[in-house]
Amino acid sequence: MQAGNELIRLDVKAVMPTSGGAAVFLGDEAKVMDAKYVKYHALATKAGDKEAGKALATVCMGCHTINGTGGQIGPNLSGAGAMGVDGVLRNLLTPNAAMEPGYRVYRVELADGSLKEGFLVSEDEKAIVFRAVGLPDERIARDQIRGGKYLKRSLMPEGLLEAFSEKEVSDLFAYLMSLK
Repeated sequence: MQAGNELIRLDVKAVMPTSGGAAVFLGDEAKVMDAKYVKYHALATKAGDKEAGKALATVCMGCHTINGTGGQIGPNLSGAGAMGVDGVLRNLLTPNAAMEPGYRVYRVELADGSLKEGFLVSEDEKAIVFRAVGLPDERIARDQIRGGKYLKRSLMPEGLLEAFSEKEVSDLFAYLMSLK
């Protein structure tokens, strides 16, 4: 991991959950995360093709809004460049580490025993409004709900950058850093 211009290495032997439910990487897990950070930071700061990155960002727009277009599951990325490379990289590599409260996963157990995971948009005494990836908001009557709870994880999967080539990572970051 990096703080300022210094590379920080953690040298302990276990993974310890924090009070917020996110894991602190220790020992071998920390070394793996350090290596990923170094690799992707180098790619993210390498010159990339902003237009190619814009095309790749359509993947992000399934959940995120960019300049008025896209999904409403995750935070708006229209100003992603203001977060800087380190901020965006941290969110991509460890999406469960520091979630904004409005983006925690909400799991609903329906009366028929089925489960749905997404976001609790709103609620009143009669129903909840539930948002799932790729679907329109759904109003679910309280008498159809057996239970519901927030989970200590994000819907954003870990390992997203691993699906991209090195050039694509550089291109994607060139585009994201241009969004200010």
